Amino acid sequence: MTANVSRSLESDPFRDLGYDVEVTSDGVRLRIPSDQLFQPGSAQVTPSGTGLLDRIANVVKSSYSDRRIAIEGYTDNSPIYGGAYTTSHQLTSAQAEAVLEQWIRRNQLSASQFVTLAHGSNHPISDNQNPAGRAANRRFEVVDQAEGAR
Repeated sequence: MTANVSRSLESDPFRDLGYDVEVTSDGVRLRIPSDQLFQPGSAQVTPSGTGLLDRIANVVKSSYSDRRIAIEGYTDNSPIYGGAYTTSHQLTSAQAEAVLEQWIRRNQLSASQFVTLAHGSNHPISDNQNPAGRAANRRFEVVDQAEGAR
């Protein structure tokens, strides 16, 4: 099965947010660097991250209200020392849940529309051997799961 990606990439509403947008077999993916949303190594949303999440919620509300949306967290393969999380999966799970909580409480989106996924350091998109690669791997993705339309 492949996703119904009838929306073209050029006209996809996620593109207007100014971040990477990709059409994959899973659907349309909006990719945001984690440091745009969270304090380093935490699930604490920054003030600017709150504003960005509000903007994304508005796009979801206006253009994707009938779609299943995945909230996916990723990180690099650096060890986690101290803090509230001992594994990269715990960290990315907490981050995905923080986004979901904001969208439900603050933006009044329906919880039934979303699924959260914590990928931890799995599925890197860049080389973890250098700082730029690790930074690229610390990301957050919002996925319009076209096949999961409600």
